[in-house]
Amino acid sequence: MNQFYVKTSSDYITKSDFEKFDVWCEWASSDEIKYIKSQLKSPELFEELFLKPYEKGLDCYYPIHEGNSLPYREFMHVACKAKILENVELTGYVSLVCNEVTSLTLWINSSEVQLLRSDRLIADEDNPKNISFIVEYFGLELFDEIYYSTSYNDSKGDLIQGRLQLIET
Repeated sequence: MNQFYVKTSSDYITKSDFEKFDVWCEWASSDEIKYIKSQLKSPELFEELFLKPYEKGLDCYYPIHEGNSLPYREFMHVACKAKILENVELTGYVSLVCNEVTSLTLWINSSEVQLLRSDRLIADEDNPKNISFIVEYFGLELFDEIYYSTSYNDSKGDLIQGRLQLIET
């Protein structure tokens, strides 16, 4: 079992953090304090690891590793596998806000490619560069869907999986 640790926004969760834990939460609610304190060596560490950085304007991230049914969290990042067309398989993570997938981040070589929106890949000011990077990197024809899957259920019991569909705006 991996050691519980906390990350702050100056040291955002990275690919290596996801190699240690599949699920990361961004602390946003006092409802999470009981769980967090149960993971720390002493309850007093909560002030040092969460309250002081938060007072300085830093975001705090912590892992969840108690099984495949996830508790409710306002902001969560879950490791996933993604598939483009039938032949390109990637790893990354989905970001959830209140159980809704809001973005998909993929690791391609040493690059992190973020795609926004839960049900569509909107060809807006961010995504076209990311989509063209994927197309060029893998030598693909233009694609219009990315499928993603995790081995986790959200707090409603639904498996966190789906597809992002590219549309033009």
